[in-house]
Amino acid sequence: MDVSVIIINYNTFDLTKAALESIFLHTKELCYEVILVDNASPDGSGERLRELFEDRLVYIQAGGNLGTSRSFNLGLARAAGKYVLWLNPRYSDQRQFPQETFRLYGTERTMRHLRRKCS
Repeated sequence: MDVSVIIINYNTFDLTKAALESIFLHTKELCYEVILVDNASPDGSGERLRELFEDRLVYIQAGGNLGTSRSFNLGLARAAGKYVLWLNPRYSDQRQFPQETFRLYGTERTMRHLRRKCS
């Protein structure tokens, strides 16, 4: 696994759904996983997202609103990727994450490594 994408949700169904759809639609050349940590969203958004994308993400129910850093650490503990991308759906511009991130910030050597097939 090359990249673990961690997204934290708290009552952000529409933003998080758009970010997940963008990742699954546009990320083709990377071996990646998506970890969604839900901070016990009272609006039920975490459960709705789990139902929509259950076969394509690792879902973690935090059991309460732990805050951003503690929630990220829950996701990080489950991450299997060599690299971690912490994606805040509020600031994501819905382009090709995580692929675009590595195009912009990765070295050529890193890019060659990340383009290999998932094993």
